[in-house]
Amino acid sequence: MEDYLEDHTADELLSDEDKKQQVIDDIAFKPPRASKGDAAATTAVGKKVAEIKAEMAKLPEDEDDEEEERPAKKAKSKGNQLELCARAMKVYSKMKNDDLKDVLRWNGQILAGTKDVMLLKCIDGHVNGRLGRLVHFVPCVLLTQFYAFAC
Repeated sequence: MEDYLEDHTADELLSDEDKKQQVIDDIAFKPPRASKGDAAATTAVGKKVAEIKAEMAKLPEDEDDEEEERPAKKAKSKGNQLELCARAMKVYSKMKNDDLKDVLRWNGQILAGTKDVMLLKCIDGHVNGRLGRLVHFVPCVLLTQFYAFAC
């Protein structure tokens, strides 16, 4: 198959050979693929995970992962959101994908995504509590001996 380039512009942009070659080069140019570490930092999920990992590095090392007796109610002023996420990251970052999927399955969440996506879902559930289950409304009719109910 032969490559060709047609000019359908009003000012005939491709009549100049330099401009024509520049357009061909621009079409043929493929940006270099980012390495695995660089790709994670360019996506929104990768940026959020990197931000939480940086905060996790600031946490003191001698602190135990398990807390003493938990109070009946959480104090809202205890730590900022990023610090709470970093503490949760300590718990979930050591887990494998299958373990993260078990946590998500147990909380009724979607299991799809990369490890970073599943990790953020687990951290979000740990910090903010799990999401409620969606109740699908299915119209039905319940017939009893004396009454008919529509539910």
